[in-house]
Amino acid sequence: MSQHDHRPHESDREDLEEALRRLAASVDPPSVPASADLARGRRRRRRQRLAVSAGVVAAVAAIGVGTAVVDGRSSAEGDPRPPVATTSPTPEVREIRPTPGPPGGAAAPGALDAADAMKEIRTDPDLNRYRDVLAEYLDPEGEHLEKGVSNRQSGGMSQGTKLAWTNDGESGMGMVQVTVSAGWGGVDVWDCGAGWTCRDIPAGRGLTAEVAEHDGVTEVAVEHDDGIVVVVAVDALFGNNSTVPVSGIDLGDDLLARAAADPRLDLPDYAAGIPPTLDQRTFARVGQRLLAVGTDELATTYSGTDAQPWVEADWSDGVARGRLTWDAAQSGQLQGEAYACMEVQYRRCEMHRVGDREVFVGYARATWGGGWRALYAGPSYTLTVSFEPAGGGDLPPERAFAFVTDPRWQPTR
Repeated sequence: MSQHDHRPHESDREDLEEALRRLAASVDPPSVPASADLARGRRRRRRQRLAVSAGVVAAVAAIGVGTAVVDGRSSAEGDPRPPVATTSPTPEVREIRPTPGPPGGAAAPGALDAADAMKEIRTDPDLNRYRDVLAEYLDPEGEHLEKGVSNRQSGGMSQGTKLAWTNDGESGMGMVQVTVSAGWGGVDVWDCGAGWTCRDIPAGRGLTAEVAEHDGVTEVAVEHDDGIVVVVAVDALFGNNSTVPVSGIDLGDDLLARAAADPRLDLPDYAAGIPPTLDQRTFARVGQRLLAVGTDELATTYSGTDAQPWVEADWSDGVARGRLTWDAAQSGQLQGEAYACMEVQYRRCEMHRVGDREVFVGYARATWGGGWRALYAGPSYTLTVSFEPAGGGDLPPERAFAFVTDPRWQPTR
């Protein structure tokens, strides 16, 4: 079907009917209250996206959301007006009062000073285990690799360390880096792209390593059976610590792959396992179906991956009406960060009940793009839909409820 063919797609009907069946089945109130606050967060990928975490959430009756979905299908088949969610029965909504942000510039109580922080790094059991595993494979004689851990590289769902590599008789310094991540969604150091030579090789233990090379840098990535992804990178220049490279680091790709596949390179905090990645194309297609706003097409652009799926869509009926963005991030990302309705970002916030699920809705201030953000923090992924209006466009946030609570976005291993 062409981009401007507005006839209903068979997959369109299937998606909408599936959402209706699922929501209708959950009309009865849950016998057990939803779990207490979950800590969720995510990295932001474009300017003007609302950089917010949100809180536990409660709900709209399934019949109300179901009517909105039915209206959406009808609208997609011929009604150019944005759908309006039914208001009968009255949805259960609880308003959240925006709160001030934490004071800036003040040190957190009990914050470590520099000496204590360095001691904590040098004695970190995970980092030292990583270093010892690399030494066992790459430098068993102890001639090249830094003897102890001196830095921590971490962020989101990853942690690792950079280790100096020296050659006898040379003044230069090379680098061996190991990064251990909770799935591909947590990997920030993988650079297999334009200008890189990439290939797959066996890694041992029945695993496969992806090897990427460019300008003397070699990176080897291995996904373990539990979803942990380990990247070992080798560079003849340790750019942070030296301006002179070593003459070379004689480590074969096979050796790097076996090191990256070692099960001791793990993340104890993620012992329960990492969810499988989502399919970006399915994620985009279902979003287009369930978030459709009228007969006019949503002009979508996205560069997400299966590990970090996201889509942007401009809504226009001859006049720009707004922008919809939907994305998913592993729910373990930035664990420990409490949900918040921050007054610097939101005019007001609400919690809606969607069956036995909870959905947060925040109404953004104009300085943050206006519009709203709807978020559901599931057990595997946190789903977010944002709407930024333009040209008088309006869209009820209930439009997003069926999408963010769709069980397809909560796979388990």
